[in-house]
Amino acid sequence: MTITYQDNEMDIRYFLEQRLAFIKQLYLNGASPFEDRKRKIESEEAPFIPPYSEDGEPAYLNEWLEADSSVQVLGSACLSMIAASLHLYFKEWERLLGSAPWAFTQIRIQKWRMAKWLQGILPGPWFRPV
Repeated sequence: MTITYQDNEMDIRYFLEQRLAFIKQLYLNGASPFEDRKRKIESEEAPFIPPYSEDGEPAYLNEWLEADSSVQVLGSACLSMIAASLHLYFKEWERLLGSAPWAFTQIRIQKWRMAKWLQGILPGPWFRPV
């Protein structure tokens, strides 16, 4: 979809695709060192060769948990960026096309029913006359 802003044409889908591609490469490149560290700990590769120990705690548990938390935080940040990008994209579509008139009608009807129910005029919102 191409839009015009101050005599400049912009393709909003292009910008969404660019943002999503950036977020994807950010996650893949950002998570790989942490995933690699977890893999090395699990397969006991250097430098994570466990020393001899008689206690029940796995060696390098703190390092593995730190790497796992780092992947989760990065994933949450990327998901937040995806949500913001989609929000901007759909807001632009709404601005271009206008909001759906039936949506406002349904919302008004629901608010009116809830107000009347709170006043005791109508039965509860779960009641649907046959």
